[in-house]
Amino acid sequence: MNTKESIEYILVGGALYGKQNEFIGTTFQSEEAQLTPGKSISFDADSSQIPDKELAKVKKYKVVASTYQE
Repeated sequence: MNTKESIEYILVGGALYGKQNEFIGTTFQSEEAQLTPGKSISFDADSSQIPDKELAKVKKYKVVASTYQE
């Protein structure tokens, strides 16, 4: 995350695509973390709304992360 301020909450969204660039679905994950400028964390995102057989088709993804205040 590139910011000049410390953050406590992160929202990560991912768009999932198949090998022919067909859109499969989205997934979101929020994380509570004490991050200072220049630091990073790993995360896992899942979706209970996308069937496993569709998730198995994922070949590409795009991820966006943003901060938010509770």
